[in-house]
Amino acid sequence: MNLRHAAALALVFWYFVAPPLYRLGPANDPKAEIVTGIKAPLSEWTILARFDTATECYGYPARFQTPQTNPKAASAARYWFAKAICIAADDPRMSHVKIPPAKDITVPSHKGKGN
Repeated sequence: MNLRHAAALALVFWYFVAPPLYRLGPANDPKAEIVTGIKAPLSEWTILARFDTATECYGYPARFQTPQTNPKAASAARYWFAKAICIAADDPRMSHVKIPPAKDITVPSHKGKGN
């Protein structure tokens, strides 16, 4: 790998994206089942965070904490989060994804929990 190629790779952001959620049943039914659309096109997925490196992105799920106040909601959040993936900004599948302004994307701290 030459220096120019290495520099180009260093400039690639990584996105942590989650699949869309779909409600099965009436929108106003609190008991309607919610499913993840893991087969939906990437353009429908939600960008949850942006990282400078793949290592940071792939390490992010381990730092995720779900709320414990509602066990059913926490379980659903964990399931949805488990379906999320890391993808490089220059991945061809991202070409149809509308990237929100940088100010609207979370860039998690490099520090560990509690810092």
